[in-house]
Amino acid sequence: ACCHGGGAMAASGAVVHGARRRCSASTSSTSSSSSSYPLRYASSSSSSSSSRSAFLVCMVLMSSLEGSLAFTGGTLPLLRHGNMPCTRERRHADIVTMNSDISETMGRRSMLGSILLISSFVASAGAGAKEGTATVDTSASIDLTTPEGNAKAQVTDKAYFDVSIGDSKNTSRIVIGLYGGIVPKTVENFKGLVKGSPGYGYKGTEFYRIVQGLQISAGDVLNNNGRSGKPAINDGEPFEQENFKIMHTAPGIVSMQNTLEKTVDSRFFISTRREIDMGYSKIFDNKYVAFGKVIEGLDVIEKLDSLETKSGLFDKGVNSGKPKEKVVIQDCGLL
Repeated sequence: ACCHGGGAMAASGAVVHGARRRCSASTSSTSSSSSSYPLRYASSSSSSSSSRSAFLVCMVLMSSLEGSLAFTGGTLPLLRHGNMPCTRERRHADIVTMNSDISETMGRRSMLGSILLISSFVASAGAGAKEGTATVDTSASIDLTTPEGNAKAQVTDKAYFDVSIGDSKNTSRIVIGLYGGIVPKTVENFKGLVKGSPGYGYKGTEFYRIVQGLQISAGDVLNNNGRSGKPAINDGEPFEQENFKIMHTAPGIVSMQNTLEKTVDSRFFISTRREIDMGYSKIFDNKYVAFGKVIEGLDVIEKLDSLETKSGLFDKGVNSGKPKEKVVIQDCGLL
């Protein structure tokens, strides 16, 4: 009982039950006409003294382990009436008081834990905001589903991916419009990887994860498994998120995937939502840098989204969503 929640109630209940037995013993040895019997909890016998000492030690340990006021809440109701007659009403009152004290204590512990958890979350969020690399300005958000948004976001470059599925030699083309006027550094990085100018790039890499109805991911130029990446700029080192101006409302939005340090490298993902979805947008807005949109080949995106994925024992977590058939970028470049 000392090692689990509710131990105080169990241990204290045992003492009350023991007291009840002692009261019964006292009843048999005194006059039957008496309505109450002056039995004291602090008995002078060595056995009752040892039992009380063991109980007190147990309650102290419980108080230490559980971090509650089990000792004061569980024992005082029993000890403070030591000089009073041991009537049935008194025993019942002790049990009710003790249970109430323990419930109140556990409630306070639960509330304190919740407060600490929320405080920790707020503190970490505040720290993340201070350490954030991109400036969040919601007033400057660009919604590509509106005429105003499209007027602000002009396509500066077009990149293409010719992809194959499985063993087929046929390829299907995806064309992505890039918004270099809004996120120039991110677009420069993407263009470099499309061209393979640093000696490595997207050609020959795979779409390594499919989350059906949500997104498809690619761009691991090192290991093809989504766990690594390498940018074409910044001497091959991950760089800071540029900004979050472009929202994720429109189908086919292309965004950079974040590293654990909230930087970006070569990995990216494409939204596979087929309609305008504000809920989807809220998940990714102000967290991931959107820099382009699929302007041709949305049917190819839908086909990739519908592919079966592996679901074996080891296809969980970071390995989840891997397509059963390889989806390879056979060729890519700028138009």
